[in-house]
Amino acid sequence: MIKKRLFIGSSSEELKYAEKAKVILEKDFDVTIWNEKVWDTAVFKINQNFLSDLLKVTLQFDFGILLGTSDDRVTYRGADVLQPRDNVLFELGLFTGRLGTSKCAFLIDKEIKLLSDFGGLSLAQFNKNDGNSFDSAVTQIKNLFLSSPDDEINFFPSATLASVYIENLVVPICRYLIENNGYELNSKQYKKYKLNIIVPERINDDVNLQFERIKSKIETQTVSFKYAGRPRNISIDTQIKDETIEF
Repeated sequence: MIKKRLFIGSSSEELKYAEKAKVILEKDFDVTIWNEKVWDTAVFKINQNFLSDLLKVTLQFDFGILLGTSDDRVTYRGADVLQPRDNVLFELGLFTGRLGTSKCAFLIDKEIKLLSDFGGLSLAQFNKNDGNSFDSAVTQIKNLFLSSPDDEINFFPSATLASVYIENLVVPICRYLIENNGYELNSKQYKKYKLNIIVPERINDDVNLQFERIKSKIETQTVSFKYAGRPRNISIDTQIKDETIEF
């Protein structure tokens, strides 16, 4: 019987945990570990667009596990907390959107501060100082995957990318504007604001060039802001119209 394919996303610092998880899982699944040191020899090709490759990977695997350990220290509501890196959260959202919540899990260190947005995701927490705790968390995920139905509907990559775009860009912008009663630009507070999402009638092969051509026709100023306790340099283009700041 052909085993279902399982993807483990891991940073180099977490590789020992990924290898340990693979030992537990490989009896029931065909396991592939990805980390930044081996990405070109595992499932990615170095001469291709990373995001495009990552979207293709979500089509090649039946299950996904993202490892979250205490990589970053950030300030959250006045206190220093440990939080997984943004790229891990991005990949988690991508795989969850593609595979579904019963086929994707976040294997996470108990020391990590979780954002409130994680409600509904499959989480398995472990104590990095307790080997039995880690084994138990991996087994929990294994049992979840083995019991998941085979007839779940998955999103196509385009829909998954749109979902990730909403969650990682549109939602943070809207929350920031609401929580801060608008946006301050050049020492002036703009309480009226508007978010514009440009969707071309046709997508060209070189999307970046197409976007730059559209952008060149609009006079804008690039701004950034802090979100979730860390700088989010997401290059938001703005302009002022009728005392309203438009993003």
